[in-house]
Amino acid sequence: VAVAMTDSTGTYKVKFSRAGVYGVEIKAIDYLFFLDAVDMTKATTDEPFIKDFYPEKIEIGAKVILENIYFETNKSTLNPSSYIQLNQVLEFMKSNSTLRLEISGHTDNVGSLKVNTKLSEERAKSVVDYLVANGIPSNRLEWKGYAFTQPVAGNDTPEGREKNRRVEFKVIGK
Repeated sequence: VAVAMTDSTGTYKVKFSRAGVYGVEIKAIDYLFFLDAVDMTKATTDEPFIKDFYPEKIEIGAKVILENIYFETNKSTLNPSSYIQLNQVLEFMKSNSTLRLEISGHTDNVGSLKVNTKLSEERAKSVVDYLVANGIPSNRLEWKGYAFTQPVAGNDTPEGREKNRRVEFKVIGK
């Protein structure tokens, strides 16, 4: 809908023709890529809508949860709807040519540790395989499966289990 560049103070202005929910993607040299949604359904055209964003600098150990990575149930086969997010990772890695990442797979706590470790490893490897097949040198990527050992939410609700089933990347080299 719109593209904006910040000035030297980080200020930006974008004009929208109607209220709505908008996706925001921020790209900046030496910063992790940043995705967010902004709900402007209650915004009016007669006064400015102010929104601050805080992207993180690229630092060793920084992690990003890849929100829209999907697999077939109990398999490591990537769902094509994942390609949009993965292509953003590709672009990020291509514009940061010395960056090294660990791709990590995570599961909820349903099932055994052994089965979930294998599944999380295979899913992380599927993401690495996609990135390598699309031009990222394999020596810039590692993968690891953590199963359910690093939850980001409780496993006692369907919503919590869904959050725990995720793929992340962690910066392991600059």
